[in-house]
Order: sequence, then C-alpha cells, then structure tokens
Amino acid sequence: MFGVFLGLLYAATGSLLLPVVVHIALDVRELLFTPRGRRHAATG
Repeated sequence: MFGVFLGLLYAATGSLLLPVVVHIALDVRELLFTPRGRRHAATG
C-alpha cells in the first residue's frame, strides 16, 4: 500500500522529489523510533 501511496503522490505532483522525501522521512522515523525490544532481541 505504501508504494501505491507514493505512486499516487508522484502522479498528483508530477515530481519524483516529494515521494522520495516522504520515503526518506518515513525510513528515518522508523530507524530512530524502533522499539527497544525489537532492536536488541536475542537470536537463537
């Protein structure tokens, strides 16, 4: 669904810059605000 949203954003604005900025902002937000338990979960 996220790709559809970015595609619609591109179609609406005609510019690839805004969808790229939105994608970067959401990726950075996810990296910075990942719950502590997921980041430090034990493996194996």
